[in-house]
Amino acid sequence: MNFKALIATAATVSLLTGPAFADGTKQVEVCKAFMAENDIIDVDAYRFKYEDAKGGRVKTVEISVIPVAEGPKYKAECKIRSGRVEAVELIDA
Repeated sequence: MNFKALIATAATVSLLTGPAFADGTKQVEVCKAFMAENDIIDVDAYRFKYEDAKGGRVKTVEISVIPVAEGPKYKAECKIRSGRVEAVELIDA
């Protein structure tokens, strides 16, 4: 494999995998939508910050749930399988 082909292959792999934060942003949006649909929390009163994700088929995504104005701060743990939220747990921070 020549140098140009190697660079093209590396660029393709990079585009396919994407940066880590892009996946985290999508996971936060999926969890946020689930919380809104199920009236778990008023999503307009909070901002959501991706913290971490772990797991295999079922990802446990940790999100900081921070009040926009005043209110309690939470940590959310979302369990996501195949792009769908299975459960959300809100924990007082």
